[in-house]
Amino acid sequence: MSEPNGASPNPERDRRYSRTCHMTDSPALRLTLALLDIPGVGRATVHRILHHAERYDALLALPREQLGYRLKGVSKAADLADLLHEPARFAEHLAAADREIEARTRQRVSLLTPHHSLWPKGLNRLPAARRPVILRAFGNTALLSRPSLALLGSAGLAPDAFEAAQSLAAEAAQRGITVLCAMDDGFDVATLKRAGGGIGVAGAGLSRISPALRPSVVDTARGGGLVISPFAMDHGPFGHDQSEASRVRMAMATATVVCDPAPGSHLLHTLERHASGEERVSETVQAVLVRSQVDGAAALDVDALWEALT
Repeated sequence: MSEPNGASPNPERDRRYSRTCHMTDSPALRLTLALLDIPGVGRATVHRILHHAERYDALLALPREQLGYRLKGVSKAADLADLLHEPARFAEHLAAADREIEARTRQRVSLLTPHHSLWPKGLNRLPAARRPVILRAFGNTALLSRPSLALLGSAGLAPDAFEAAQSLAAEAAQRGITVLCAMDDGFDVATLKRAGGGIGVAGAGLSRISPALRPSVVDTARGGGLVISPFAMDHGPFGHDQSEASRVRMAMATATVVCDPAPGSHLLHTLERHASGEERVSETVQAVLVRSQVDGAAALDVDALWEALT
């Protein structure tokens, strides 16, 4: 990503990127990163704070008692309110935020918060405790403004399901629809290639993508695509994050096709939670079914799918 792990071979390009990055950075990004630097502060608390103040000076303008009331229920709320109302103490967290922004700028990794114009609005369907507060993106972020079709599967798909997914990827590209998938294995690499680029959503931090997949990450970005992660750069990979990654992929997309979800898989679990209404993560969900009918999966209706995407 200089590719996220080394020195960039093109300093002039990085200077241009840096200027663009600083034009699009917002005080909300700086405050978000600073809040996440505080031990014990998670995304639900960050979402709550940013709902009331998108920048630190606005946060300081809130009376101390009012801030404490709005943090009611948060672990050690009084201590957190005290910290936020003491600029000299909070300065170290703002400095950490500045270092993070500088480091990602050097790597040409964009940082998007819910206040960014390209933030996928579908993510706002997720409850605050499960909704990312930052997306880290490498490549063409403009793809986030286009309708997208999530094609979600995994290595070892039955041939019929694999071919159906590849055909959908090719047709989506012809229709000007962005293809979105995971960035975890060979199915994802093949799907992005068939689509001529698209969005790969990693199940770990961008710096933790497996060495075998890193050339595909770079090729995707250089080809006009985008690789994105809801996790911190050095996070994972952990098996328990796969449900969250599946949820984020489905929520980001305009419509989702789940390809032959395996029994017991995180993908099937997410699909079933969606179908039950426990967690509605997508506007449209269909499935390519090969093994057998599974709960929460409607058989693929191609005409309805394209209608949902236009």
